[in-house]
Amino acid sequence: MSSSPRVRPLFDTRFELSEGPCWHAPSRTLLWVDILGHTLHRARPFDVASKFETFEMKEPIGTVAPCKNSNSTVVVALKSGIFTFDLEGARRLACLGKPEEHLPNNRFNDGKCDPQGRFWAGTMSMLLSGATSQEPGAGSVYCIDSTLTKKIEKVTISNGLAWSSQCDKMFYIDTVEHAVRVYDFDASTGSISHRREAFKTLKNPDGMAIDSDNRLWVAHFGESCVIRYDPETGKQLLRIDLPCSQVTCPTFGGDDLRTLFITTARVGVSSEKEPLAGSIFVCDELSGVTGGKTFEFAFL
Repeated sequence: MSSSPRVRPLFDTRFELSEGPCWHAPSRTLLWVDILGHTLHRARPFDVASKFETFEMKEPIGTVAPCKNSNSTVVVALKSGIFTFDLEGARRLACLGKPEEHLPNNRFNDGKCDPQGRFWAGTMSMLLSGATSQEPGAGSVYCIDSTLTKKIEKVTISNGLAWSSQCDKMFYIDTVEHAVRVYDFDASTGSISHRREAFKTLKNPDGMAIDSDNRLWVAHFGESCVIRYDPETGKQLLRIDLPCSQVTCPTFGGDDLRTLFITTARVGVSSEKEPLAGSIFVCDELSGVTGGKTFEFAFL
């Protein structure tokens, strides 16, 4: 592997458990969440003197995705269910489904939209503090388009999702497996089949992005890095080292999709040992790499 590209903090702000970054190209904005802070955030990182907005959710929020044909509506996976949220005007939540209302110790975690605009999000069990309890098999993965469907059962820490550029494969991470799964994906129906292990990873794979060459970029929680993998061989192609251990998720952004944004956490971390833990980082030294686009929810 080549030497690690440099990263820098986007803001002088540390979040408790920042996650779920995604790029909304029409508005040139970056969205992300702070799960334990119960907040959603939006920024225009390429504007001069960029700042960010904060939206209170009043409960843990696992992830966010933009909605098609709108600069102000997003879909969010909260502890209690899946909702749309208006970032402007009324700033109101509208429920799309509460599939685990009967499981009060579960919350939604990572998720994103597939190329056809369906929203996928997975759940996991949690402690009263909101932290992960790692109860084996307590979670599931759901998909919502015009209906809400359970797609994967008995997962422990539901995390990264990505789809191949040919729309024929879906990649998925259950962190405790220390591996990336792959499924055959039917784009027309959203069905998945033929589950198998694509490759083993370092410990604790977390969030994931994909680039235009179908290489996977996996954040490793507790390992201070994002690694670019060849999913066909499992070979590590590039490692991006970060100055903090709890790396949660990467996403590509910018007009040319050549900037990598990376979320991190500071849960239980000493601020003296890791002063930048919980930062949103930027890496813009990825020569020759173009990211995959963020897909938007298309079923409002």
